[in-house]
Amino acid sequence: MLKKIFNKLLRHIELHLAFNRLRIWKTIYVNFRTLPFHIAWKLPIYIYGPTRLYSLAGNIEIKGPIRRGMIMLGRDLGLFSAQHKSSMLFLDYNTKIVFSGPCRFDIGYAIRLTNNAIAEFGKYTRFGSGTQIIGDHHIKIGDYTGVAYNSCFMDSNLHFTVNIESGMVKNKAGEVIVGKYNWIACGSIIRKGTVTKEYTIVASRSLLNKDYTKQEGEFQTLAGSPAKIIGTSHKRIFSRAIEASLIQYFKTENHSEKHLTPEEFQNASFL
Repeated sequence: MLKKIFNKLLRHIELHLAFNRLRIWKTIYVNFRTLPFHIAWKLPIYIYGPTRLYSLAGNIEIKGPIRRGMIMLGRDLGLFSAQHKSSMLFLDYNTKIVFSGPCRFDIGYAIRLTNNAIAEFGKYTRFGSGTQIIGDHHIKIGDYTGVAYNSCFMDSNLHFTVNIESGMVKNKAGEVIVGKYNWIACGSIIRKGTVTKEYTIVASRSLLNKDYTKQEGEFQTLAGSPAKIIGTSHKRIFSRAIEASLIQYFKTENHSEKHLTPEEFQNASFL
């Protein structure tokens, strides 16, 4: 019993020492550089770990109630990456980030907005380590969406190309609209023209590049490069309590599946 308590105590100490430290001066600078004074003094944005501030010429807007530390940038809570990665913020002139509520980016993120781009992050969105947001036009991520590590969102091809036969040049930029309650697995690439429905699941290392809301079926599962619908009628269980109970169930019971109770099913989508 004593060994168990001692082991638990040491684990908490180890986690505390491993997590990225809050960077006080960068936190103060980012808040007062990008937010109106009456919001900045509340310090709603916390900067963790090594972060390169290449440009903060753009603006940040926070919708809804303001509380200290509600937006965590570089806070490595996912525990999928070593601590040596630097994060990056580049907000060019006339660009904007809009937070609709609490949001978290893990270590090693990169946010790069140029050409009057707007990036909108819904409330309680979460981004794993190494996530890249490359905005040239408009990227919108819906409420409660979770994104696993090393995923990339790009609303532009970054360069123009010309058809050598017709002389035609297509627009290099377009929108990226990700629905609410999406779950995007690791290493996925979300390109311009992507639109997803609510509760969409994206398999790891998928490439999305079109409007999937025009296709039949709800609770879509997308996979492949380019991605296509491989299933419907499945959604990610976001409830940590239900997830914990399922882990315990499958560890102790010799079953490969379990029916949720009506109450569990009703609450499965909540955090």
